[in-house]
Amino acid sequence: MSARNKIKSIRNLFLVCILLSVNSRAAASLTVEGKVLDATGKTPVYAAQVRIENFSAAISDEEGNFSIKAPNENAVLRVNAWGYQVKHFPLKGRSKVVVLLVSDDFKSLNPLLEFPFGEQALQSVPYAVSGFRSEPPAQSLSLTENMQKELGMLRSINRSAAPASGKNTYLRGLNSLYGSSQPLYIIDGVPFETLTGKHSIIEGNYSDPLSTINPEDIESITLIRDAYALYGIKAANGAVLIRTRRAREQTSRISVGASWGVVSAPRQIPVLQSKDYRAYALEQIGGAGYTEQEIQDQLYLSDDPSRPYYHTFHNNTNWQDEIFQNAMVQRYYGQVTGGDDIAGYAISIGYDDAESVMKTGSMNRFSSRFNSDIKFTERLLFALGLSFSQVNKQLRDDGCVQLSSPTYLSLIKSPLVSPYLLGEDGSRLPTDADEDFWGLSNPVSILLRGLGENSQQRVDLNGKLEYSLNKQWMLTGLFGYNTDKLTESYFLPDYGVASVELERIRQVSRNYVQNRSARYIGVYTNLNAQYSGVWNYIHQLRLNAGLRYHSNQYLSQGGSGYNTVEDKFIYLTNNLLAKAIFNENNRWLWGSAYLDAQYTLKNTFDFSFNLSADASSRTGSKHRSGVFSSAAASWLLSSEKFMADARAIDLLKLRISAGRNGSDDLGPANPRGYFGSVSYMNMMGLSLRNLNNEDLKYETTDKANLGLDLAVFNERLALSVDLYQHLTHDLITMRDAKQVSGFDYVWVNEGSLQNRGLEASLNLRLVDTRKFKWNLQAGLGHYKNRLKDLANDIFTEYSGATVLSRQGNPLGVFYGYRTQGVFSTYEEAQAANLKTLSNNSTVYQFKAGDIHFADLNNDGWIDEKDRVIIGDPNPDFYGSLSTRLSYAGFSLDAVFSGVYGNDIYNHLRAGMEAMDSFNNQSASVLNRWKGQGHAADIPRAAYNDPGGNARFSDRWIEDGSYLKLQKLGLEWAAPGEVLFLDGLRVFIYAENLVTWTNYLGRDPDLSHSNYSLLQGIDRGYLPQSRSFMAGIKINL
Repeated sequence: MSARNKIKSIRNLFLVCILLSVNSRAAASLTVEGKVLDATGKTPVYAAQVRIENFSAAISDEEGNFSIKAPNENAVLRVNAWGYQVKHFPLKGRSKVVVLLVSDDFKSLNPLLEFPFGEQALQSVPYAVSGFRSEPPAQSLSLTENMQKELGMLRSINRSAAPASGKNTYLRGLNSLYGSSQPLYIIDGVPFETLTGKHSIIEGNYSDPLSTINPEDIESITLIRDAYALYGIKAANGAVLIRTRRAREQTSRISVGASWGVVSAPRQIPVLQSKDYRAYALEQIGGAGYTEQEIQDQLYLSDDPSRPYYHTFHNNTNWQDEIFQNAMVQRYYGQVTGGDDIAGYAISIGYDDAESVMKTGSMNRFSSRFNSDIKFTERLLFALGLSFSQVNKQLRDDGCVQLSSPTYLSLIKSPLVSPYLLGEDGSRLPTDADEDFWGLSNPVSILLRGLGENSQQRVDLNGKLEYSLNKQWMLTGLFGYNTDKLTESYFLPDYGVASVELERIRQVSRNYVQNRSARYIGVYTNLNAQYSGVWNYIHQLRLNAGLRYHSNQYLSQGGSGYNTVEDKFIYLTNNLLAKAIFNENNRWLWGSAYLDAQYTLKNTFDFSFNLSADASSRTGSKHRSGVFSSAAASWLLSSEKFMADARAIDLLKLRISAGRNGSDDLGPANPRGYFGSVSYMNMMGLSLRNLNNEDLKYETTDKANLGLDLAVFNERLALSVDLYQHLTHDLITMRDAKQVSGFDYVWVNEGSLQNRGLEASLNLRLVDTRKFKWNLQAGLGHYKNRLKDLANDIFTEYSGATVLSRQGNPLGVFYGYRTQGVFSTYEEAQAANLKTLSNNSTVYQFKAGDIHFADLNNDGWIDEKDRVIIGDPNPDFYGSLSTRLSYAGFSLDAVFSGVYGNDIYNHLRAGMEAMDSFNNQSASVLNRWKGQGHAADIPRAAYNDPGGNARFSDRWIEDGSYLKLQKLGLEWAAPGEVLFLDGLRVFIYAENLVTWTNYLGRDPDLSHSNYSLLQGIDRGYLPQSRSFMAGIKINL
């Protein structure tokens, strides 16, 4: 259908609506005459729909003219035309107006977004809210990537490059020590609980909570960032409301799309080659106390081809080449929408297939969704949603796991040996090699013979029934059912893998097997009564009151053991060694009675009040209920009559809000006492794992927000700024337990955490002509947190790091030793006269070539008393910038993201520059201290590191600031209809193209844990790599 015909159809339909609209106009006191023009060339806009809600309507003629009755001088015109953004235009007492419409090629500043009780225009909400309506094609495998692009104030941090790993998402910093800091997700009105956060038996595996949702199915996303208390005990970290796509018109439409691409292998970390490794190993042998004869007996040091195993130890293997690959990606999608005046439907199906950059790894996702809206009568409506998805992943352990992680082994394994067996002449045989001379596993064997399967199936069913008693009253019932099933299988073979001594039964492992299955079942019910009233078109009131109930059950079972009969038997059997069986049956309930009130005065002042009385079974029996409330107000100054002459100002709005939210996500804390299985001498038994704690309660967060929204010059520049403060009380934390309990600590509520910050967003319509358009949008966030009250210091040991929680300090700071370089001469070391206790508790005198640690208390000893704060993982600023240039059907998109001022503990580098074993090292150790007078910033190589040069210090803390060109894309859209097609788009794009950073690791955009205390730790997971995609989208 041509654009002209579409406009005529819309015009005719709207004329009918005018005839059927409100027939009483006695109260009208103002006739408004106006003209609707295109903002670009000031040309008339034909068939623009002009409406005053619940009062009158009109439509513009071919000259753009219209005339409409208004109830008063404070009325707001809602102007809509095909190809343009919806415009809300306040009269400000004027009877003659000119309305300029902006092309819908630009992002709307006042989108119609999903809210708990229906859609609302963004400008009518007094809370700190942002959002966007999604238009396909969604050129990304991840929904969180689209969210970060559109909502720069959202901080999303990568977990891993493994497909469907997703990101950790934070709104306004961190609000808890051990509880979750992730926002609440609401999909089509139903809370979205997942298996995410539950332990995986595959190291480094994390399932994105949104990976089961196809990005193409998303219609709109709304972020509620401040103290909106409607969700009570669930939304201390904000809420993300997602609406899936539904039929918007009766015309049947078919959309299909496909894209293909490649993800590049990760950037390689330079490591020692054979010649340099042999020299390094010789230093280690000397430090290990080998005699001259023992050194000569080391076959890998000999260059004599006649000696045994010469070919075994004379290779120059690039283990990273053996592990990584360029990965192929493909995705397909189809959607059908349509209906009639009784029922509408939207059906979609999608399939994604992505290889991992780690060989043998992969992910495939099948998703389907059916949404339908049925109008039984004019008063009775029914909405149905049903979706099914399945995600299958092939994985291996990831990160710094020396026994079983191919990614880590590819860095520390000696280049002297080959991944495959060699013949007598040095030729490669088709069989992979066993563990090497130094006892390190063969990562190729783990890839070929190991197993890491992860399969997740999810079904979501929701139904909503709406009955309108009259124009003011409506009753709504919402029902949701979710089931999420997960199965995992893991196998580590005997051949090619280093053996592990099983201490309790004094045997050595040959292989290891573990299986796990889990299931989540959720049932949600929400009954709501809504009142909407308008008095004299000056006062508007909407009240919602209702009851909610959410039942959740998590079931998990599995087992593990060592030494199957042989590597071909990769599943659990009854005759395994060190057997362990585990299961969990956890049920929790959430009940709530709520009230939501919204009042608007003269379309200028908006007031909102929310109240939620909640009860949760996840807390101790003495503290299972609480009341949460919030209030907000906004003043739309640009609607005031005194602003009528301020033609440059399109929007000026002040907002203020305050309230209290809660969180019953207690992290690892559990108020219930329970027993767990334990294996001893290959016998199974039970032991007490957790003490009952009836006093454990939810955390509460008090929030305050002050905001400003501004748009000027016909919305060419739009700015939004928010200042906020959060104060979390009753923090979940640890206290030393009584010795008679048999536990080291117990979970308690004590302490408070303050979080202050600023958010700003900017939208610029730089160029807006008929052929050329250029838009830029940016988002910036800043927060500072501080533990205001904490009774005792808490030291969290993880991956070699010490994380300190102390009153007055930020959350998650690194606590270790300061360094002052390397002693270059024996005289320098003697002058410092520093000592420490070595690994075997003997006194060690620091020597030339050792790290010069700062003796902060001047006692001549380097010990725990010299530790201080050496790093802070919290950034000073974070944000994103995106721009779009369009010309004659072509569009160029670029997205940048960045972080400034955060520190990262490079645990991967700490393992590759420790120089305390025969593991291969980073090529940077070529610059290590070599002898008297050598000025170096890397210490000497020392077997077993007797002086503790590799201890946790600022040597491993790096600046994690970066700026990344996250996406660059080019799209061509066919003008109008092409043959039998209603629309055609072709696109190419690239992601993760360039990262500007001083960080020495592969990628500073990392976050391997949900816990607030464990941010900024690089455990060497698969980094994000460059990817290149091309695709096509067809509308029929």
